[in-house]
Amino acid sequence: MGAARETLVLDLPDRGLHPTHSALVLTCVGNVRGSLIPQFEDRETGAMCQGKSQVLWPVKKGRRLEMPLPDYRRMRVKLRPEVRRGPGVLIIKGVELLSDVEDEDDHILILTQTANRVVVELEDLPGPRILSFIDAYYPGWEAYVDGERRPVMRAFDVFKAVEVPAGTHEVEFVYRPQSTYIGMGIGAATLLGAAAYWIGMWPHRRRRHRQDRRGLRFT
Repeated sequence: MGAARETLVLDLPDRGLHPTHSALVLTCVGNVRGSLIPQFEDRETGAMCQGKSQVLWPVKKGRRLEMPLPDYRRMRVKLRPEVRRGPGVLIIKGVELLSDVEDEDDHILILTQTANRVVVELEDLPGPRILSFIDAYYPGWEAYVDGERRPVMRAFDVFKAVEVPAGTHEVEFVYRPQSTYIGMGIGAATLLGAAAYWIGMWPHRRRRHRQDRRGLRFT
């Protein structure tokens, strides 16, 4: 990678990459101060996911950057640097793919997946687990295990996760931004207030209308 403002694109191999619990490891040297922002593209569906930003600083002997990967079997990785102080050079000396061959993906069955809701079924977990959904965490996400609300955790400071006990469970992530509901509440209160005002004023308007009619004469 030459100038630190260029975007590096990597097409990861179709084979040798486990669908879950995988990571991309880069060995870098250079004099860049800033960050390296990864973006992952599913080459089969076109879906996009932004990964955890990696902090960059000048290093001569080489530094390893580990980036968790989403559940894409065929993946394109775009690495975009953001430089804080002037131009710089970032050299990637090595690229590795790490995968957990003992991962428990067979216990996970996706029942529903939309932009604002994900429902999965976990079958026969041998013990407590942290279920991570490789998608960006935002305020407003809620998690439910068997219909009971549970705290939403952050995996790798970026992705949303929830703690699940052993056994078989249904887990739901749903996005309910508080700002939307506050806006809806204010709108509903305004409409109710306006309706109450017009209802309260209606008898007075009718009486005034009748008084006006008594003052009319035809000539």
